[in-house]
Amino acid sequence: MAAFGFMMLLRWMPSSGRHSQGAATAERHFPLTAVVAHGTSAGATVLLVLLVVLRGM
Repeated sequence: MAAFGFMMLLRWMPSSGRHSQGAATAERHFPLTAVVAHGTSAGATVLLVLLVVLRGM
């Protein structure tokens, strides 16, 4: 699932590559606040799961 999140992040970031279509992708319309909040929540979730797993060992 993390791979899908990174893929969305990469599609959201501006690009000027050969295959870039400008602002044509729907992902580019997400506000910065939503992207940062979602990334922070995902990072916190992964960290908490990792802590729980390590504590159980």
